[in-house]
Amino acid sequence: IAHGGPADGYSLALVNSIPRFLYRNNNTLNSAIAPEAIDKGWTHLIGMITPEKELRLYVNGKQVATEKAADFIRKDPIQGMEIGADAGSAVGVYKSPFPYQGLIDNVTVYHGSLSNEEIQQRYADKSGKPSPKSAEVVLHCSFDEGKATDSSGMKNHGQSIGGKSVDGGKIGKGLQLSGKAGKGGKAKVSSPNLVKHYWDTDLPLLARAMLLADRTLFVAGPPDLINEEEIFKKLTANDPSTGEILSKQDAALKGKNGGILWAVSADGGKKLSEMKLPSLPVWDGMAAARGKIYIATTDGKIICLDKK
Repeated sequence: IAHGGPADGYSLALVNSIPRFLYRNNNTLNSAIAPEAIDKGWTHLIGMITPEKELRLYVNGKQVATEKAADFIRKDPIQGMEIGADAGSAVGVYKSPFPYQGLIDNVTVYHGSLSNEEIQQRYADKSGKPSPKSAEVVLHCSFDEGKATDSSGMKNHGQSIGGKSVDGGKIGKGLQLSGKAGKGGKAKVSSPNLVKHYWDTDLPLLARAMLLADRTLFVAGPPDLINEEEIFKKLTANDPSTGEILSKQDAALKGKNGGILWAVSADGGKKLSEMKLPSLPVWDGMAAARGKIYIATTDGKIICLDKK
């Protein structure tokens, strides 16, 4: 399950069968990582952030990892919630879409923190209906009817595409996911607008501003310096060079290396031009008028670009 992206968001994920609770605030990533992989069979996972800004990860009712978070997420993440993949810009340092293969019995999201006793009760409960006293249930999907219907009463209904409801859930039915990616490496997950896919192109940058002018798509943002799969391998192997690599990416996200502007064809994704920007664009800070491109940057300036 993932909600958000590389700026703000959270994710509860399995990386090489090891549970991780990942939490991002203002581009800063904190992780609570289980000390060992889970066994085959049903596993109950909870990721929680406490009022003391402490990340906690629970496996089968027991707390297995704790980590301090830099701060709370101050706004609702821009990217919506996805279950079974993280098909947008990834929350963690894994390669999107990072699809899950297997069965999911139910997903619950709480506002508030649960006590250890409530977590143990939740793990032992056989009804599948969460009823904590110390937190509010804002999303509960059992997938028993083959749909991403929210039974919490908050009406946070979703769409289920690419998965199917099957017998054999821990409580009732489960959502079966193939773990396969579609064309271009994208996961077969739902889009809230059911947008038709035409093409995809790898970028050397992390998009902060995008603009479609006629049939040219302009994308600007900080350089993307890391290979997520390689970083995970280094982290698993306790490679000492990992910290230096992540520090460089963190510096890039903060604008130390300026930005990159790409222009690509909206018809096929072909790269048309590239240029370096002296500073990063603000979020969604690009506009076009009368044949010129205007970019608002984080250093309080506006860049005007004309045709060569």
